[in-house]
Amino acid sequence: MSSEKLLYLGNVKKSHGVKGEILLTVNNENIKFTNDLKKVWLGEDPNHISSWEIENYRITNEKVFLKLRNVETPEEADFLKGLKAYLNVGTIEELSIHDTIGFQLIDDRTDDFISHIIGIEQNAMQDLVLFEHNGETKMIPVVEAFIRFIDWEKEKVYVELIEGLI
Repeated sequence: MSSEKLLYLGNVKKSHGVKGEILLTVNNENIKFTNDLKKVWLGEDPNHISSWEIENYRITNEKVFLKLRNVETPEEADFLKGLKAYLNVGTIEELSIHDTIGFQLIDDRTDDFISHIIGIEQNAMQDLVLFEHNGETKMIPVVEAFIRFIDWEKEKVYVELIEGLI
């Protein structure tokens, strides 16, 4: 087991391409990688892992592609399929709805700009996204039925509008 503080990221889904890249399925869409992504730990469980040096990586949508040092072919990458992937907690930042203040609020059906998020209110039932529309402060509950997708890169929150809300 590593002496570093590690966080479970997801699993190696498959090899990708001819140079031995691996594709990870990420179990938490609310993370942001720092520029210090140099190592990944792979193994059956946290007590049986080994570190791998990352030569390069790329992130597209919710997919993470890693090119590991000394893994040069798809066949070599296939041996890693199914292993759990862990990262040093210092290389990722867990994001929450509270990090979306200032983001654009977008109608999921029409792709139209609604407003900017001006705040998040904590409620006993669930958090509420606050935004202004026609001079009034409006609220949307932070639940999957209404918050459809957060695009962290483009700083947009896509919402399913409730009839009569705006």
